[in-house]
Amino acid sequence: MTAAFLALLDITIVNICLPQIQAHFGADVDQLGWVTTAYMIANVVAMPLTGFLRARWGYRRYFVATAIVFAVGSATCAVATSFEGFVLARVLQGLGGGGLIPLSQAILLDRFPKSQVGFAGALFGVAAMAGPVLGPSVGGHLLEVVTWPWLFWVSVPFAAAAALAIHLHLREPRAESDGEELFDVFGFALLVVGLGALQFLLEEGPRREWLESPVVVASAVLAALCLPALVLHSRERRAPIVDFSVFTDLRFAAASLLNLVL
Repeated sequence: MTAAFLALLDITIVNICLPQIQAHFGADVDQLGWVTTAYMIANVVAMPLTGFLRARWGYRRYFVATAIVFAVGSATCAVATSFEGFVLARVLQGLGGGGLIPLSQAILLDRFPKSQVGFAGALFGVAAMAGPVLGPSVGGHLLEVVTWPWLFWVSVPFAAAAALAIHLHLREPRAESDGEELFDVFGFALLVVGLGALQFLLEEGPRREWLESPVVVASAVLAALCLPALVLHSRERRAPIVDFSVFTDLRFAAASLLNLVL
């Protein structure tokens, strides 16, 4: 819950210190958009990889790795000396956070008895709702007493503590996969380009007047080509990077549609 809370908290807490970041690095308004966009693109690219990497490495190793990546990304954000370096640090932070969110939920649902799955889901729901909601208020209170880098430093000890707790107490002798499946490089490329382009389109579209921007149009075309191609490619592979067969479950498909509408 702590890891998921931190990853979701960082989606909104940074919004409260954007003026300070802009002043510190001398960034213009268009550049400032990348503070959020870079994190979200990395987030949505990392999330679908969770199933594949968890099967390869196991819960414990993958959780510890993603928590460390998130902590390192947070610390790098705090000490960045240039705006470009800060954005790259946000990408690193987003890659870690994107793995922590679904992995935390998967561990809860897998390790609780079936009779308590509803309780486990409710626990994750608390973290999932509290993170984005508390971000602006927590960030605002912190900025009254500390400088903006501390909004990133504050995540580091909690992420490290979560990683240590999982490493010490989550027993998993081996990963589920025997490692013989080849990594789906082409599927991964389609995933990164397609989801990255879609996220860029949604994040930057309002700031760039949508279809009046050639970059936004190019992103729309890339997303429209790569994402359907990813679905078709995944159907032909025995071990795809994303298993779309889960959508044959009517309940899962209906829940996903409801989330899309929401």
